[in-house]
Amino acid sequence: PRDASYINKWLQQGFAVVATDYQGLGGPGPHPYLIWQSEGRSVLDSVRAALQAYPQQLANRLVITGQSQGSGASLGASYIAPSYAPELKLQATIATGLVATFPVAAGDGRIHGTPPRLEMLRLPGGSLADDAPAPEKLVTAKGAKLLAMVKVACMPELTHYQRSLHLNADNAFVGGSKQITAALKPVTDMPLARFPAPLFLATGLADRTLSPYHQYAAVAALCVAGNSLEWKTYQGITHNGTVNTAFADELTFVQAVLAGKPRPDNCGSLVIPGKAQPATKGILYNN
Repeated sequence: PRDASYINKWLQQGFAVVATDYQGLGGPGPHPYLIWQSEGRSVLDSVRAALQAYPQQLANRLVITGQSQGSGASLGASYIAPSYAPELKLQATIATGLVATFPVAAGDGRIHGTPPRLEMLRLPGGSLADDAPAPEKLVTAKGAKLLAMVKVACMPELTHYQRSLHLNADNAFVGGSKQITAALKPVTDMPLARFPAPLFLATGLADRTLSPYHQYAAVAALCVAGNSLEWKTYQGITHNGTVNTAFADELTFVQAVLAGKPRPDNCGSLVIPGKAQPATKGILYNN
């Protein structure tokens, strides 16, 4: 429902929406969770397929938007678009609930304190270092069932199992959080580079999934790379809540870009956020 609400807002404005389920979801093979190169190719391939299927109805004017895992896919697709899909006319890029890391500019690129279900999603999907043990060797007896589940189950089922057994990094993985951190590659790391289209980024200041500071570090790194960008923050808005809360600002941004109007650049006025705020009640999907 959260995503349907968001997609319908774009449809109501006359945009066509193309959504990919990514490699390994809805098809054979493991899903390379958080690996932005693979996710970016899936996004661009889905646009190619839509343009080929509906050449008379769709304009080759592309806006890429993504939230959380999708923010990595959005930035990844935008980064590789000039070389992988040069025929696509990318107009603008939107990324909210930023997962990307730029350790060259921002220090440590790893995300700490990740719930074990999300770490488990990475084990079968290509995130293990080449010399790491097999996934089955890295999990405890409790963690083994969760590892089996991530290959076939959806997030609510994974969350319920994790919470029912009070799983954390220390009891789900052999050797605890230290060993699993060492075994996993920092797949959210991206090169410090200029992106080919204007960037709109958004962060809920009550986000407890990807901390506001983590997202600020990504924005600051993109500024260091010379990108002109617009970054919006939202008081009392959570990770989930950002998706729909940011839409009005996203639409204003996209309409201005499509009209060729200059956009504000926040890089000279970034404010470092504090700890995640309490969530504002009474806002749909703001849980």
